[in-house]
Amino acid sequence: MTLPLPSPWADSQAAVQRNLDALAGVFPVDGQSPSLFRPRRTVTSLPPASQAFDGMEVYYVADSTNGVTWHLKYKASEATYKWHFVGGPPLSDYVDATDALVNPTNNNVYGVGPTAGPSVTAPLAGDYMVHIDAGLIMNGSVGAVIAMSYDIGGTGAVDADAISLTVPAAANTAVSSARDKKQAGIAASTAFTAKYKYITSIGSVRRRTLSLLPIRVI
Repeated sequence: MTLPLPSPWADSQAAVQRNLDALAGVFPVDGQSPSLFRPRRTVTSLPPASQAFDGMEVYYVADSTNGVTWHLKYKASEATYKWHFVGGPPLSDYVDATDALVNPTNNNVYGVGPTAGPSVTAPLAGDYMVHIDAGLIMNGSVGAVIAMSYDIGGTGAVDADAISLTVPAAANTAVSSARDKKQAGIAASTAFTAKYKYITSIGSVRRRTLSLLPIRVI
């Protein structure tokens, strides 16, 4: 026969359990109760501030379909974006097709290529590192330009975020180009969508990638 513990001892046990859970980075999620020795939680939404503490770590499922999980660590001293990225793969989208940019609306104006995308949506608000790369091909006169940039939500693509190819002495030129750029203060559910333009002559793009890695989020 097991006798119940007196109330003061029961209260002490509960306090010890709470402290052990906190040290282990354990917190209740979706109505589940904490339990001793539970590993870092895998979550689909970040815990509320009332349950977070400095140094807490979680595995956030950014894209369950493609198996993208981000390791995040809570930094209480941060003013806004308290969850810092520790590790994990980027969110990425690809377009392998080779597209000729022949639509007149792309002439010196960013627009959708014959094959739309790539496009990736930021699941959380925060600062992100955006990566783009593509094969750029230009057939035209010296000084002709082809460029790939991206819309950020409702903000249109700009040259400051672009990769580009300018035709040098040879009229037909092809390169692979890539760049990474930090984009700060991104709202949750903001889509990054590749857009293209050419100047003077007709060019092509192929094997395009757009990827997002978080820097810090909330």
